[in-house]
Amino acid sequence: DYLSYGLIAEELGRADASIRSLVSVNVALVAMSILRWGTEEQRREWLPRLSAEGLGAFGLTEPDAGSDPSSLRTTARRDGDDWVLNGSKQFITNGSRGLVTVVYARAGDEGITAFLVPQDAEGYEGGPIKGKLGLRAGDTASITLEDVRVPDSARLGAVGDGLKIALNALDSGRYSLAAGCTGIAQAALDAAVRYADERQQFGRKIASFQLIQELIADIFL
Repeated sequence: DYLSYGLIAEELGRADASIRSLVSVNVALVAMSILRWGTEEQRREWLPRLSAEGLGAFGLTEPDAGSDPSSLRTTARRDGDDWVLNGSKQFITNGSRGLVTVVYARAGDEGITAFLVPQDAEGYEGGPIKGKLGLRAGDTASITLEDVRVPDSARLGAVGDGLKIALNALDSGRYSLAAGCTGIAQAALDAAVRYADERQQFGRKIASFQLIQELIADIFL
């Protein structure tokens, strides 16, 4: 349930935001999307594997399409009973060391469509992004899709429903992100209290100074 999930995300964020991000993407953005929009066959194939075998990635953001996902350029072309995907994705958590990526692509005039693409598919290449400011323990990747062929059975939801699926998934993702940030704030407060109780100036712990107490109180409030 959402309360339990929020508590888990909060505690993971309190310890390590990188780990929280891996779990949030796998659960909120990928597994829950498959649970809500996938066929029974897709649920049976992927949900057990995402629970025990590997992580899922959410392939929406592109070099030129971040906050505006409707402008994405990755394409999906019908070829018989298959789809052929071409394009690139950027800043994709779990994108280079995961199990499957939900790739959002423009299916011509039919609109943005979602596909479940195994990361070992021919033409799929994910490379880790180095030198990040934070979340350094997390796998954040650049993805290239070059003539990646997937069957129509890999399509998640109806053709043209990709943007609706993505925005719905992001609602769940933001929930767990907010919970994780609550955990980070608690960890920061814990660290401030611990330091104030250890650090001494003028022969006394700085926790005894009114200004320090006020600063800590502001963090709590």
